Amino acid sequence: MLINNTFVKFILVGVLNTVVGTGAMLILNNFLDIDYWFSTFFGNLIGATVSYFLNKNFTFQNNDSFVRTFLLFSITIVSCYFLAYGLSRILVRSINTMFLTEKIINNDNLSIILGTGLYTILNYLGQKVIVFKNNSR
Repeated sequence: MLINNTFVKFILVGVLNTVVGTGAMLILNNFLDIDYWFSTFFGNLIGATVSYFLNKNFTFQNNDSFVRTFLLFSITIVSCYFLAYGLSRILVRSINTMFLTEKIINNDNLSIILGTGLYTILNYLGQKVIVFKNNSR
């Protein structure tokens, strides 16, 4: 079952990561006028660093080696990143092109918000099933 103690802990850790990471993305993209891909990648890098240590020790209480779990964690977050943010950008641009004649909401901001939601779901599943599977409760 997806809703359990590890999921609640993951969400709590994720709230912290989301606030910090998404905040960094939006600041980089909107206030510093930095490219979408760099902004989202750097914001996720900040959140991912905190996420690894909190999820390994707090959420999943995993005792596997640092090298093994960090390598799997890195592969998982990079895969989730490109899938979630790439898909959200394509989806938002397609919807805005098909249904909206005026640009009501900034495509990048909407893509970041949608991508963050997709990333959270994919990342939880990847960490629970692939990265920290041995000790997950």
